[in-house]
Amino acid sequence: MVSVATGSALLRPAGRAALPIEAGQTFYFDRHGVRASDLSFAAVSAWTRGVFVADRLPLAELLEVFGRYRTGLLRASGNAAAQQISGVFRLDDIDSALLQVAAALPVKLTRYGRYVAVFS
Repeated sequence: MVSVATGSALLRPAGRAALPIEAGQTFYFDRHGVRASDLSFAAVSAWTRGVFVADRLPLAELLEVFGRYRTGLLRASGNAAAQQISGVFRLDDIDSALLQVAAALPVKLTRYGRYVAVFS
């Protein structure tokens, strides 16, 4: 991911033409190509301020992010995994973020002790 806060940059993916990037623009790139993102620099760099910004993100992907900041297993089963969520989540309190998700989506949060949480 490349995001430019001020000024400009030149993205040169291997084997592809150079792409100029201006302040406020964000791009994702991999071996398949380059694609623009609707997220702002503030959103993609939010983790540096202890928050994660989700924009229509499938719940299963959000739980992957949360898993980087919390010990244990976080899972979404069935239709719950595909539910899309948008919001701002504090990364220093993932248990509260899980409750925030449960309140925002038509899903049920079940905990099995301290280490396992499943959305269904």
